Amino acid sequence: MVSNPMQRKVRNSFLLGILVMLIITLVIGAIVFFMVIKPRMDSQEEEVTYVKVYQLKTDVRSGDEITYNMVELVDLPSTSVPSDAINSLNTDSATIARVDLGRGAILSSGVIAADEQELDDSLRTVEYNMITLPTILEPGETVDVRITFANGQDLIILSKKRVEDIYGNTVLLNLTEGEILMMNSAIVEAYIMPTSNLYITKYTQAGDQTAATPTYVPTTEVQNLIAVNANITAEARQNFTNRFIPGMRDYYINPQVNQYSEEAKYNIETGIQEQIEAARSAREEYLSGLEGY
Repeated sequence: MVSNPMQRKVRNSFLLGILVMLIITLVIGAIVFFMVIKPRMDSQEEEVTYVKVYQLKTDVRSGDEITYNMVELVDLPSTSVPSDAINSLNTDSATIARVDLGRGAILSSGVIAADEQELDDSLRTVEYNMITLPTILEPGETVDVRITFANGQDLIILSKKRVEDIYGNTVLLNLTEGEILMMNSAIVEAYIMPTSNLYITKYTQAGDQTAATPTYVPTTEVQNLIAVNANITAEARQNFTNRFIPGMRDYYINPQVNQYSEEAKYNIETGIQEQIEAARSAREEYLSGLEGY
């Protein structure tokens, strides 16, 4: 059967349209392949570069020292680690966490700091059971020890000390000889003034906060003892002397203490006896707990 010329023309136009559409599709597909898909394939085929970095094996609190047994050296893709990641720890000074870090965190210069303080030969672990502790306080946290008087005066005795351990109401601190003498002076004065309070405040981000400047000045007798104590280095002695604010005792502390001059001896004896009894009870409780193992 002979087709109508008009039908033939329509059919040819339809076929031509399909052919043009197919060509356009192929051209667009080629452009997408060479400009988008192929570069991605090429980048995925490139060799991944690995770097050695230190990764934490445990959680670390801000202000804690990071030691070798707390980290491991691992190989990770360079694209997945911070640009300031470190692969060595300074053996000349302690490495301190500036912020709280979780297990698996990569150590970088932005989250750690070096503690340049040298270990003092007079450093000792001391227990105190007369200090008011925060409701929530855990070993490893960094604190200031302060004293407040009845008139609202508030002075810093020790600054930026690490809580080594806690047992009930007893807190353990590592203190130098000079710091121990400072605390003894403040404790006696707290006993003299029943309305005073020795207490602890916590740093919120210890690794990234500067230590507060102590403002408490001990008694003249303790100052004289610090000046001649052979267990205190000349440098430490000078540091204590430099921070004793002139006039602090005469104008601020002594007037408060002198108000209790008549009952001072009795208050001291009572306070020390309570301290001894509390220490004895804590020791007995600790030993009885060991018997259960």
